[in-house]
Amino acid sequence: MILALLLDLDDTLYEYGPCEAAGRDALRTRFFERFGTEAKVFDQAFAAARKSVKDRCPSPSGHSRLLYVHELLHVLAGPHPPRLSSCRELEDVYWTAYLDAANLRSGAIELLETFRARGGKIAIVTDLTLDIQLRKLEVLALFDHLDALVASEEVGTDKPSRAPFELAAKRLGVSLESCAVIGDNVEKDGEGAKALGIPFFHAKTLATGIGLTLEQILLEIFRRNAWTT
Repeated sequence: MILALLLDLDDTLYEYGPCEAAGRDALRTRFFERFGTEAKVFDQAFAAARKSVKDRCPSPSGHSRLLYVHELLHVLAGPHPPRLSSCRELEDVYWTAYLDAANLRSGAIELLETFRARGGKIAIVTDLTLDIQLRKLEVLALFDHLDALVASEEVGTDKPSRAPFELAAKRLGVSLESCAVIGDNVEKDGEGAKALGIPFFHAKTLATGIGLTLEQILLEIFRRNAWTT
């Protein structure tokens, strides 16, 4: 029986692509307003900054938009000092637009409420830094529907490492063997579940069109737990 869900957040409970596009569009606009940076120059510099951070920094710090913005200011500064006083403001521009575009997927609340109403426990297991993941949960009004949260920053390694899943099970007070993983990423969520020998439910995204809807995942959990509606 599945007693606990180790549930991914980004691109599982909400659609990541439109949010990231909104955040980057807002950041591009602000760079033009503040520094006169043309869109093409911004896009090239942003890509270079992101690659530089990821090449230099191990995950999970390599996901940080604050690091991207910080690097971007240096990339665009040329021989001049970067305008570091703008760094936090620019990061907030990105995340404000990103979060404004965030909406829960169909079936998300039903999945969370139904599973917990039957005695199950749920932990979000997510890559990235704790601060922004807490902001996402707040904006999506998910705090009251969860029992625990693990951000990869807390264990120093991203999924599919065992560490974030193990910490989540510990925080829930359950054995890993009684858990199942739900997520959009086969390489991260799926391989993590496979290594642990526990079930994996592949959540469908607009980007790939592959996997199960959250409604279908809930039905599959009913079937495996021999629950009746």
